[in-house]
Amino acid sequence: MTTDLGGRGLDVTGVTLVVNFDAPKNIQDFIHRTGRTGRAGMKGIAITFLTAKDEELFYDMKEFLVKNNYDVPSELENHPASRIKPGSLGD
Repeated sequence: MTTDLGGRGLDVTGVTLVVNFDAPKNIQDFIHRTGRTGRAGMKGIAITFLTAKDEELFYDMKEFLVKNNYDVPSELENHPASRIKPGSLGD
């Protein structure tokens, strides 16, 4: 387990599973955290638990998964917060 700080710059070989119990606050931190599984051509699994308090991440998370040909969980794909980027409608 690590924080966003630990998710950047550390190169630990053999990591095949990353579990985010507390979702990162932005998509860049998500990418850095989950990137621990994909070093040197290796593959791995990343699991991120999302709750209602993470709704600001839903749109970017869905877009990232779609763009990179990953499966999008139906709960995320169908959630209203995943349809519109936060702040884009002048809340």
